[in-house]
Amino acid sequence: MSDPISFIHDLRWHDVPPDAQERLHMCLLDLLGIAAGGRALPMSGIVRDHAALDFPGTVPILFDGRGAALAAASMAGAMSIDALDGHDGYNPSKGHVGCTLLPALLALSHGRDVTGLDFMAALAM
Repeated sequence: MSDPISFIHDLRWHDVPPDAQERLHMCLLDLLGIAAGGRALPMSGIVRDHAALDFPGTVPILFDGRGAALAAASMAGAMSIDALDGHDGYNPSKGHVGCTLLPALLALSHGRDVTGLDFMAALAM
């Protein structure tokens, strides 16, 4: 295995094994579906309002239409996903990394020239 820094900088989508690519597509679909469903819950609305009103900015808040500062938009997206708490599928270790990872990657990608394959490689990483 290469050193961690090289792995971070050099990983490309074609380097991800096909079974992991398939699993990642399902996780992404799961996260987006849970985010859409969680948006209707009170906790999501409270956090999205907080992000938009108290930390204004131009980064889109997931499924909201308003913007916020980068960290606030990331937090609001994560809390919308976590409000429904059905993300990341069945995971016996109770890890829910996708909850925070997806909104952060979306926020960090905003306004940058990030391809879909580069985005997926970052999500896989």
